[in-house]
Amino acid sequence: MAARTIKISDDKKRDADIQIEGIKGKARLKWVNARNQPVQSERLIKATEDHTYDALLKKFGDDNKLALALVDADPEIPFDKAGRRVGSSDRVWIRQDGSVLYCARTLLVRTDATGEEIERSDFVDVEATVGDDKILPWTGRMFSRNEIVHKFAVIRKIRLRHINGLTFDFLYEIAKTLQEQDKGRPDARRDRRPTAKNGPRRSFSKPTERHTKDSLRDINRR
Repeated sequence: MAARTIKISDDKKRDADIQIEGIKGKARLKWVNARNQPVQSERLIKATEDHTYDALLKKFGDDNKLALALVDADPEIPFDKAGRRVGSSDRVWIRQDGSVLYCARTLLVRTDATGEEIERSDFVDVEATVGDDKILPWTGRMFSRNEIVHKFAVIRKIRLRHINGLTFDFLYEIAKTLQEQDKGRPDARRDRRPTAKNGPRRSFSKPTERHTKDSLRDINRR
């Protein structure tokens, strides 16, 4: 996610332009070769449009003739292009017949549990509610991290960045306000794990008729 600019406001009704960017996780694995040298992935050409299954089937007529051709030779491999590195390229959509699709219509297709199509309609593009022309207001509602995790579905994390010294102070004041509200830490009252202070939890139940003194005497006599 490339950094872009949005507008937000603070508790004093002041607004500022800041940047948001995605948070990339650190790679836990490092791939190396036999010489302990770092390696990286490369995009290579596997085949061309003239060597696909449909193209070969059209060329040889049927599956039996295509199978015999695959045994005798390697018509599915373009030896002059296979294995070459793919440089800068653009994605191109093609039709089933292999022709280039210059204008595509985006549809919303709904299917049932078995995969059968039940509805097809035009895709509606919902306008983004966050942009450089709309100011996100300060609502004043405070949530702890524990409440956010249990009440909301967090599907993406972003980082707020300052673009100059003024926006640095602006974001610092917002972070300071949240810290003073003591809403940045999980609710300690919900943490009921055994500790050295409170010890393990014990449960007690109300004694029933079977556990009275008379019933226990009868059990001992038996």
